[in-house]
Amino acid sequence: MSGIIEAASSAGKRKTMRKLSMLIALVIAAVMCLSAAACGAEPEKAIIGTWKAKIDLTDFMNDHIAEAMGGKRPEKTAKAVCTLVAVFNKDTTVTLSFDNEEMNSSLSKYFDSLYDYMVESVYDKFMSDPEYGYDSREELDEVFELLGIDIDALVEQSLSSLNANQFFPEDFALIENGKYRLEDGKLFISENGEDFDPEHYFLFELSGRRLKITGICGGFDFTSSDFDIDEALPIVFKKQWK
Repeated sequence: MSGIIEAASSAGKRKTMRKLSMLIALVIAAVMCLSAAACGAEPEKAIIGTWKAKIDLTDFMNDHIAEAMGGKRPEKTAKAVCTLVAVFNKDTTVTLSFDNEEMNSSLSKYFDSLYDYMVESVYDKFMSDPEYGYDSREELDEVFELLGIDIDALVEQSLSSLNANQFFPEDFALIENGKYRLEDGKLFISENGEDFDPEHYFLFELSGRRLKITGICGGFDFTSSDFDIDEALPIVFKKQWK
């Protein structure tokens, strides 16, 4: 009896494996078909959809922190990374924005990593400025103690007050109601949804689910933030599955 049960069980396992193998083969075939279709599609059709790209804002943030502190740039900080989201629609409308939730999370970790830098900056400021005339940290610590100042608490309070909105507006969007047009490897975008400027465009390469922005000609004044998107080039977008 046990032999019959084992044989039946073995046959069942083989049947299940065959079904699983067929399913995997079908999935692979479907993915290959989609990839082939994307590669063979005209750019005007292939670009339609939602695309995402990672942008490293660390250098941008470090420059601003150094300017605010009036000293050297921070080192060994957490990465300030965000996701740029581009949506190209069939009616040739386009939006370009950051994932604000992810940006706030990333910048929060970045600000937390500034603690040691901020403490050192406070001491450096008092010790390097002739107006104060302090020669050592010990001397400063004595003064702070007499004044009832806790440097650690002061820095923590300063860092906790920092947020992404101080560097990027709350409704931060690069393009909200734009129009786009593709022509000979150039991506023209009208930020106001009206006329296209022939002197302002993006250079791009589109291959399958990969959209690479390689250059910007003419310059674009996207937002009130002084973030320069040229510094992030090349920007590689990946098309999102529906």
